[in-house]
Amino acid sequence: MIGHDAGVFYKGQCVVGDDLSLGYTELRWQPLMARFSTWISEVKIDLDTADLWADLRREADFLRGASTEARDNAPFTQQEQEEIERRLRELESQVARTSTLPERDLQALHAKMDYLVEAAGRVGRTDWRNLFVGAIACYLITGIPPEPARYIFHALVKCLQVIGHLFGQGFPELPIGEL
Repeated sequence: MIGHDAGVFYKGQCVVGDDLSLGYTELRWQPLMARFSTWISEVKIDLDTADLWADLRREADFLRGASTEARDNAPFTQQEQEEIERRLRELESQVARTSTLPERDLQALHAKMDYLVEAAGRVGRTDWRNLFVGAIACYLITGIPPEPARYIFHALVKCLQVIGHLFGQGFPELPIGEL
């Protein structure tokens, strides 16, 4: 919002996303236009930035699990454990090949995958699914930039959809597009 105060100065207010409104005053038109240009740029960045929390809310059914009729908390068979490891390693390799994440973030992802592979041999299906969601949520919210985090989240969803048969009726398809 831009206003004019009795010909003495220009005043305005900037709001971007959920940020607080910031008021300002300018004596001349040029600085006012510079502020306006900056505000437009910030609005564009806000609109172009993925809202991961909104994605998670839309995908709540996935995070809660696919079905109340899923198998009980039975342990995975050796063959199922091997399938889980193969799929998680494929996912890890895909992320390493296609992302621009720094090495420390890739190492953290590798540690999460190691943990999940190991957990598949010691906990039941329901517990493993919950560990998976928790481990990945923790990884994604600890400083991964929005676009790589969105990509990794969607890749993980696809991975779980592939192994969804291990949990009974599987995981729901989500409108996440191609990776």
